[in-house]
Amino acid sequence: MLSLLGLEDRYLHDGRVLIEQLHGWAVPRSLRTHRETLRRLGEVYKQLNAPFGSFGMNTLAASTRAIKSGSDADDSTYTTLTAQIESLTAERDGVAAQMRAMLGRAAFEDQAINERQAMRLIAQGERLLAQAKGLNP
Repeated sequence: MLSLLGLEDRYLHDGRVLIEQLHGWAVPRSLRTHRETLRRLGEVYKQLNAPFGSFGMNTLAASTRAIKSGSDADDSTYTTLTAQIESLTAERDGVAAQMRAMLGRAAFEDQAINERQAMRLIAQGERLLAQAKGLNP
């Protein structure tokens, strides 16, 4: 709604403009340029960052499996999976922050995205999604 009305607010955005649902004339030029790349970036961002996105659901399943795996004598599976989840989450946080900033600049600062950088972020995000999925055999 903010983008459609040309308004801004002061809080940190954790979403994106749903350009798939809008006519091209209804969104700023910065969202029309490289529209398909922006759409893909937004989709990957959602899967990485949303609580019920695939990253969150896969790491939750792996965490649950890790908790169930341990015994008083051997917590190696728990320790290994927990370390992998922490590492993936830290990397996800960095990639998601870059995606959020790029999406925000395009939506509210009328800055066209750098397509090469966006494609790199999409690839990094897809790799992280695959790694999170791989935690669950």
